[in-house]
Amino acid sequence: MKLTRSIRAGLLLIACLAGTTIPAHGRQISLEPTSLELSAAPGSRERAMFTLRNDSAADTMELTIGLADWAIDTDGGLDLIPPGNASDTMVDWVRFSPAYVSLAPGEARDVLVDINIPDTVSPAASNRTALLASTITPVNTSDGRTLLQKTEVTGLVYLSGPAADSLPVLDNISRIRLPDGSDALRLDVSNGGTAHARLQGSIEIDAIDERMSLPLASLIVLPESRRNFQIPLGRTVPANATVSASLTNTHVPQHESGRADLGRYSAPLGEVAPLR
Repeated sequence: MKLTRSIRAGLLLIACLAGTTIPAHGRQISLEPTSLELSAAPGSRERAMFTLRNDSAADTMELTIGLADWAIDTDGGLDLIPPGNASDTMVDWVRFSPAYVSLAPGEARDVLVDINIPDTVSPAASNRTALLASTITPVNTSDGRTLLQKTEVTGLVYLSGPAADSLPVLDNISRIRLPDGSDALRLDVSNGGTAHARLQGSIEIDAIDERMSLPLASLIVLPESRRNFQIPLGRTVPANATVSASLTNTHVPQHESGRADLGRYSAPLGEVAPLR
């Protein structure tokens, strides 16, 4: 079933762009997996499954399920877009079942996502959609009023064609000064390919008398886009520091292994760049 309601939501997604669980006064729902990366040729059919779970120990949850387009906003958060409005939408290809579910405490239910890819789609294209599950529950306030609160979880679906390519480049690492006086690193990454990139690896900061190593995981860069990632350090960095980065792209549809290392980045950190 396809849902065509307009959706406006402000869920913030951390760097990995995974789905989000929102607690509401003891009520919780979760959706697994938080994202699916699929590959399919034009004219083919792809099926996938999400599992929706009521994590509450006491409350039954009545959930409505739907679709949305999505993008990443300038702050790295998830921007949910009314279905059919994005240039890379695939909501017209997607059917899902069920569209409504009632879950007892601790109960889980599978949601089937069925994608029929038109044979007119370019094999180098990539498309996205999001599966949403939401509920509205009454919340009692301290002054005796009852308000309605919306709880929503999101599972992301990426679909890449057989000729899509993921081509991320780490363009620059700079140091920025945060309002609290501490430093952060800003990574500027571009992706000139037609498929998204998912980056992991580590960054090392070297000064004369110390070394700092920072692990990175699931940094998403969408096709034909640029992003910057801000990494707070919680301290200031010596002026003579150098920075190096070793990153691997774990979503590389053009390679049989599905993985590729980016070129190693190494440079002096230099002066503090403007905060933007």
